[in-house]
Amino acid sequence: MKKPSLQNEMNDRYSLHSTLLYVSTTTMTKYGESDYWDKRYSKNTNPYDWYQDYDDISKIVIDQMSTRYKDYVGLEYKVESAIETSFKDNHFNVIIDKGTFDSIMCGDDSHENGIRFCEEMFRILEPAGKFLIITYGVPDDRLFYLEQEYTDWTINVKKIPNGGGFHYVYIMTKNNKDSAKSDDDE
Repeated sequence: MKKPSLQNEMNDRYSLHSTLLYVSTTTMTKYGESDYWDKRYSKNTNPYDWYQDYDDISKIVIDQMSTRYKDYVGLEYKVESAIETSFKDNHFNVIIDKGTFDSIMCGDDSHENGIRFCEEMFRILEPAGKFLIITYGVPDDRLFYLEQEYTDWTINVKKIPNGGGFHYVYIMTKNNKDSAKSDDDE
């Protein structure tokens, strides 16, 4: 029988932590792949998700939502890359993200794609428009991407309880360049 010791306990904890970390990061890297979401949503058609009741990009989810909300006029569903959309500049007055950014940050090329995502959301958001992100990502991790030189928006962060943990809501308001005054205007 193995004699209990602090060293053995530390080794066991390290081994368990390493195993859990491997399983966690192996699964998380799949969050950036559409196949992962297609498989997930084809097995479970309920809108439940850990980010509240909204749905992600997935052809299967698009089909489900189109059927579920067919009586709602004016809704349009598309499967597109969030880092390079087909929308015109200043197209939306409100954009709500409840996990796309997190999925991008778990995928391949996360740093570059995180920057590209924020830049794209800024491009398609109209002046004075709102961009809301519901995320588990803490400000120390997310603000780097949101406060880049290509963005000119005001950022407000709210921390909301969720069971035993927290989600963060980032609310970006795109500044209206027409209303901005320079020192020469005064």
